Amino acid sequence: DELLPWQRVEAIRNALYNSALKKVKVAKYNKDFVNYFGNGILQANSALSIPVTSGLSKTPEDQVPLFPILHTLFKAVPDQQQQAKMDMFNTEIAQMIYNYPELNLLIEDDINEYAAIDKLKWQKFKEAVISHPSTSVTLRQYLKGIQ
Repeated sequence: DELLPWQRVEAIRNALYNSALKKVKVAKYNKDFVNYFGNGILQANSALSIPVTSGLSKTPEDQVPLFPILHTLFKAVPDQQQQAKMDMFNTEIAQMIYNYPELNLLIEDDINEYAAIDKLKWQKFKEAVISHPSTSVTLRQYLKGIQ
C-alpha cells in the first residue's frame, strides 16, 4: 500500500525520534540526557534501519503559542487573509526576543507585561528590529509601514 503524505512524515518522525541517542558518551557528561531540545542526538543511520509503519497517528498541526506581539504593540489587526503572514511575523519577533537579549532588554520582556510597556520603548524596539541584521526583508518592510 502507498502511504499518504502525512503517513510518510509520521514514519520518518517515528524513525528519527526512536533512534535518537538519549545518552551522552563524553567522559565529562557520561549520563542520561536531562536538558535538551528535541528527542536526543540524531542517529541517521540507525533511523534508516527502523521499518516503515502505517499505523501511526497523525500529529496535530502546529500552533505557535505566543503572544500576538504585533497586535499588542502596534495595534496591527490582520484580516483573515493576512493572519498567516502576521503569525509568521509574530513568530520571527518572538524568536528574535529569545535569541537576542539586547532586544529583550529594550522592552524588559522578563519584567513587564506587554500592556505595561510604554509607547517610547515599543518605538525603540521597533527601530531595533528594523535595523537588526537578522530581521527578514519582509518583516522589515512591514514594520516600516506601521506608524
